[in-house]
Amino acid sequence: MVRSLRSLLLLLLLVAPSAFAGNPWEELMGRKPQMWSDPQGRFVIDLPQGWKDEPKSSVANTVDFWRTDAEHGVTARVSVEVRVVPKGVKLSHFVERVNEDGRKSVREHRILQQDQIQVSGVAARRQLVTYQVLGHTEIVNEAVQVILVGDERAYVITLVSPAGTRGLFWEEFELMTKGFSAGGSESSAVRTSPDQPRKKLRAGEMVNPDALKY
Repeated sequence: MVRSLRSLLLLLLLVAPSAFAGNPWEELMGRKPQMWSDPQGRFVIDLPQGWKDEPKSSVANTVDFWRTDAEHGVTARVSVEVRVVPKGVKLSHFVERVNEDGRKSVREHRILQQDQIQVSGVAARRQLVTYQVLGHTEIVNEAVQVILVGDERAYVITLVSPAGTRGLFWEEFELMTKGFSAGGSESSAVRTSPDQPRKKLRAGEMVNPDALKY
């Protein structure tokens, strides 16, 4: 029996060495979710190890998380934006509003892919977007957005990173969206006002383009 166990372990190491490239304990025992609760009670999200939270976001209705991949010298940001919406608003209508806002705030806003997914049992739209930073056409960022609508709230969860680098953070972003759940009262969200000034993106700034005020 001992010989059989050793043979099995050797086979696993030879066939799937990549499975042990991360945390061996997590691979054997399973990863335990690290839940982060919004201080205003608006949502809960699974926050993988290494991601930092920035509760003092420059946008009142947005919470930012970020992580730097030291090996590649790349920083990514995940933003969770909360918007108050009319009760009964359709997901497709809200997605179009998000994209309209995005086109106003950045250059060359392009939607490359879209699909439907479920987030905590709620229908959501996932899309891949690329855009140029205003005033710096050589800087291209890509954003993966997961958009969902609740009773009187809508959420835009966005992963932003330099073009071609989202693969470094993709698995962690999937953990975040799969572990996301909405909560709290409508009063804790912030209504967007069309009269508020717009914020321009700085060179290299990685923010959620849909979290800006228009």
